[in-house]
Amino acid sequence: MIQTAIKKYLATTNCNQLNIKGVMFDMDGVIFNSMPLHAKSWVKAFADCGIKFTEYQVYLNEGRTGAATVDEQFLKYFGKEGNFLFIK
Repeated sequence: MIQTAIKKYLATTNCNQLNIKGVMFDMDGVIFNSMPLHAKSWVKAFADCGIKFTEYQVYLNEGRTGAATVDEQFLKYFGKEGNFLFIK
């Protein structure tokens, strides 16, 4: 996936090589508002488990740990915590 993105970038910029001098990671959404994509991924992940979880609910749970959010929904839907989903 990364190699494909690099090749596409090089082709669109008419460059022969990529010479990266630094990388920035935006983990809290300051540079890029990633929350809409984050919300969609939570909705899909829960839907794949048979849980109805809306984007609105994702925003309500913003700031919580992923495990706490999963546990709450699994308790609600299945009567047990979902922490078995996380590899420890």
